[in-house]
Amino acid sequence: MTSTCDHYAFDAQVRTEHGIFCGVDEAGRGPLCGPVCCAAVILNPDDPIEGIDDSKKLSEKKREAHYEVICDRALAWNVVLVGPDVIDRDNILNATMSGMRQAVEGLDIVPNFVLVDGNRCPAGLTMPCGSQVKGDGVSASIGAASILASVEPVMASLIGVFLFREKISLPELCGIIMVLVSVVICSRQEGD
Repeated sequence: MTSTCDHYAFDAQVRTEHGIFCGVDEAGRGPLCGPVCCAAVILNPDDPIEGIDDSKKLSEKKREAHYEVICDRALAWNVVLVGPDVIDRDNILNATMSGMRQAVEGLDIVPNFVLVDGNRCPAGLTMPCGSQVKGDGVSASIGAASILASVEPVMASLIGVFLFREKISLPELCGIIMVLVSVVICSRQEGD
């Protein structure tokens, strides 16, 4: 198991080579229902946040607590939701890559380098990019992005309760989503 110091040491190596960089990750891609949430984070190397790790390794309480701390202490962060309509139109991979690019483009600070969790980089970035398989477990910046993507309030309200707690089966989740979609459709029809 890696420690926060190891995560920040990894980031220090990246920073030595590239200067200011952001970590990028996503949540919601696996279930193929609802939105995918993409986050980009530039951490402050002089203000390390203890306990950052892959969001899947943290309890719900720790994820939520870290979410607030990351938002308060990161140099810059941005979260983008990519909806089911874009996923259906572009496919899940392209929609995720587009969301990651948008998350980076929306940062208040332009990084010199982008480090993405996984094995590919989004097309269309204006700065160099690298990928790191299981990066959310080795990079503090990618781990922070993992936490923001998994706790973003809209994402949590749509799928987090069901998927992160794993107390509901996939058929039950799909049934709940169908009910929610029908409620939205009915409310839109009533508003016309």
